[in-house]
Amino acid sequence: MRNQSTLLQKIRYMTMITWISFLISPDTALASTAQDIAAASDGLVWESQGALVSRATKEGEFVPGFEHAVTKVLRVCDAAELVEYPFHYLGQKQIYHIPAEKVNLLLLRQAYVENWLKDHVPALIPTGTEYNAAIRILFDYIVNNYTYDFDAPYDFSVSHDSQGAYRILLTGQGICSGYSKLFRGMVEYLPFNAQGVVDYETNDPFHLSVALVSWTDGVIGHEWNAILDPFDHVWYHYDLSETVVDPEGVPRFRLLDITSLKDRCHGFSSEHIYEY
Repeated sequence: MRNQSTLLQKIRYMTMITWISFLISPDTALASTAQDIAAASDGLVWESQGALVSRATKEGEFVPGFEHAVTKVLRVCDAAELVEYPFHYLGQKQIYHIPAEKVNLLLLRQAYVENWLKDHVPALIPTGTEYNAAIRILFDYIVNNYTYDFDAPYDFSVSHDSQGAYRILLTGQGICSGYSKLFRGMVEYLPFNAQGVVDYETNDPFHLSVALVSWTDGVIGHEWNAILDPFDHVWYHYDLSETVVDPEGVPRFRLLDITSLKDRCHGFSSEHIYEY
């Protein structure tokens, strides 16, 4: 029954993917472009007719640089959603070439999540909400409405597909990186006035800075969020997926030092990697 259930879940998932792809056609006007990703890579890749081509010829140079550029531009996506980074050889050099259709996959997913944010966030966070209260509402909304996908880490394709916010919205399930991307998108969507209050009509809004924080130790990896407080200028940590997995545990909301939890998910502060 477990295998049959998994098969049915995959069939339903692929059906939803097809349906969403139909609703968001390749001709949809997108806010971000391949050129934006190339520009964010600081010369690591260049854009060619919607494709992205590497200047770096070593995996250790290309992969982290490309992934950083994607998460910098597409705030709710992850380059790992592509599963693989195709390459070919030019002489003795390994040249990565991300085809336009793969780049467009990420762009369409970003557009899908952005549309979702427009439809849902203003209803959750009305004008006049103070910034800490707004963060709390969004944190609780995600924790209470999405479940952890314990099977995803054991399925190579699904694990990669779950790295961004798109799949967690589509299926209602996610893993740590999907939770962190969705939370980042929701928080960064909010416009604040100078007093730190949500104001959708303000002419000069500011948006909170939300980082993706990751830590790895061999095969163990984890991702969560840190938000820069606009008034005391301190980064505070928020871990949604661990809150979902362990709702009765130590609160993982607005932690100054997440290593105080003394668990294997967060490691040491000096080893944390921040993606702003």
